Amino acid sequence: RDAQESRGLGDVYKRQITGFTAYTAIDGALIWYMWSKINNQNYGFLECWRLAIPKIPFLAGLYLVASAPIILGLLLLVFPGLYVLSRFSFADIELVLNKKSIRAAMETSWQATEGTWPILLAGYFLITVIIHVPVVLLTSELGNFFDSKVFLALNGLLFVTLNCLYTIFSYRVYYQQEQT
Repeated sequence: RDAQESRGLGDVYKRQITGFTAYTAIDGALIWYMWSKINNQNYGFLECWRLAIPKIPFLAGLYLVASAPIILGLLLLVFPGLYVLSRFSFADIELVLNKKSIRAAMETSWQATEGTWPILLAGYFLITVIIHVPVVLLTSELGNFFDSKVFLALNGLLFVTLNCLYTIFSYRVYYQQEQT
């Protein structure tokens, strides 16, 4: 039984790492895609991926480093974590487009979101309440009927895709701020 539980836990970790890697890659490609459309470059799917691939380790590092204060803040009183999350909202964009280091991207994001963090926080809240919560409820119910690796993989893909909505929203706010 212990070996079976250990194997099951290993599968969970593999899915988590795969999902994290997929999200990191998709996030980088998505940032390049939005940049290209706004700047009339019209990069194709493969070009966005080509540009994003070198940034994947740095994006992963950024997400890991930024998640520590966010999680700590969530554990303290929830709001401090959400505040930190909103202040780091532009860090991935800065890292990908402006070739900043993890630390510089976080510092630039913190400064750039001084006046926009409430908008970012409100947008994240709406995305979560309107889209994520219903999807979590639906997939948890469906998970009771479909206990298979295929369902888990599709569920993970769905969440990676939905998480891109946060990046799209952040980029829209970032772009608006850059225009003013």
